[in-house]
Amino acid sequence: LDIKEIMDKKYEINKLNKIKDSKLDTILYNLIEELEELFYPLQLLVEEEGTILEIYNHTEIVKRWTNLKATIQEKYQGKVIENYLEYYHKTVSDKNILEKLLFKDTFLNAYFYQLYINYTSSFYVEKQYNFPLLSKMKSIEYQIKQEINPFLIENGKIEIDVSGKSIDK
Repeated sequence: LDIKEIMDKKYEINKLNKIKDSKLDTILYNLIEELEELFYPLQLLVEEEGTILEIYNHTEIVKRWTNLKATIQEKYQGKVIENYLEYYHKTVSDKNILEKLLFKDTFLNAYFYQLYINYTSSFYVEKQYNFPLLSKMKSIEYQIKQEINPFLIENGKIEIDVSGKSIDK
């Protein structure tokens, strides 16, 4: 994924190209892959401390859904496909439901939820961190150690090493 700040506290997430495993070339996998395109670009409004507040471009996603749904209905047939599309329609159309599902995403939480912070001259931070691992569980407390490489790696990227363990009883 490619994440960039588009405005103060608004971020745009785009999917990068990935190599498809030929073993996963099934109708359902192809359908899921096509359906996930619906969300990109995804624009999120994020608080300074990392809490995701809302999907900023929900209206655009709903518009894309109308076109994508028609394309998929032409391409795939069957009761399973129709049930899947009905589920997606309910989820995508209702901003509250979609936000509930997306805000539980592990990647989004790890990226925004206070994991990436300012470093001191030691390039090292150790802290306790509560992470929402599963939707129906309370957040789990971790002791996290983060170290940032003071030098840029290939293509001018920053390397951050994060390790930790659960300290939650």
